[in-house]
Amino acid sequence: MGRYRWAAAAILMLGSVTLFAGGPYSLTVTVKDLRNNKGDVQFALYNKKGTIPDKNYTKYYKKAVASIKNGSASVTFGDLPEGRYA
Repeated sequence: MGRYRWAAAAILMLGSVTLFAGGPYSLTVTVKDLRNNKGDVQFALYNKKGTIPDKNYTKYYKKAVASIKNGSASVTFGDLPEGRYA
């Protein structure tokens, strides 16, 4: 992942969220307690079974990058339809 942090990928792959009727939705993901304030964190959002693991980041639904500030990084994925995400 080069300059990106594996922490975000691991957290996103281990967790999931379900968005119910209504929407569109937004989902904010924050990674805390990073070792330093250098670099960026890449966040990948998946919405289909069988798309993770995705070592080369080719099967994601949405992807975003955030700079590390004060030991954390955060992104908001917007305009999400009802569904299950990891």
